[in-house]
Amino acid sequence: MLVAAVAAFASADVVFPSPVAGQAPTALASRARSLGITKLGRHYRYELVERTDDEGRLTVEVPVEWSARAPSRFLRPNTGEPYGVGLRATTNADKFHNTFAVPGVRVTATTDVPAQFDAARSLADNAFKGCRKGRAREFNNGRYRGLYETFDRCGRQNAAAVVVSALSGRGDVMIVAAGQVLTKNDLAAIDHGLKTLNLEKASI
Repeated sequence: MLVAAVAAFASADVVFPSPVAGQAPTALASRARSLGITKLGRHYRYELVERTDDEGRLTVEVPVEWSARAPSRFLRPNTGEPYGVGLRATTNADKFHNTFAVPGVRVTATTDVPAQFDAARSLADNAFKGCRKGRAREFNNGRYRGLYETFDRCGRQNAAAVVVSALSGRGDVMIVAAGQVLTKNDLAAIDHGLKTLNLEKASI
């Protein structure tokens, strides 16, 4: 249950450490056991979903079964003005927004990248409520690089959740992804989405 609106902020510059040669890309699914997630869950089939607005065209692959979908956008902290383009995908929208009973993810991207990107603050402003909070860790899946934070013991379902705040390799796209999971394959679905996520800037 993600209470805070997905938002992006700028403050001090963030410098990420250089990746170690041969280091494996970040795999959120590898954290399943530490989050108390023991069930494998259903095997998902994926489909490419597209969202388009004035800012550009976002594409991402999500489970076919996560068919309750809606747009997602950032809100500017000073004005509340929406910007960016994104997608919410889950099995049941009401349960996703009000409980931890179903898996799902909300991913939002923008090419309006702040000059000073603060991944840590973005994580703090998109934290899940009703969970035990973990520490922020480096995120680098080969396409996006930033920070991620996990949450466990969420709700009566003892579910888990994750928030990722990152920039593309070229630094021209900013993303925030927030998902809640009940199984290992739910976590793998979020990994898959972040590997396939792409935002093409609208042509002028």
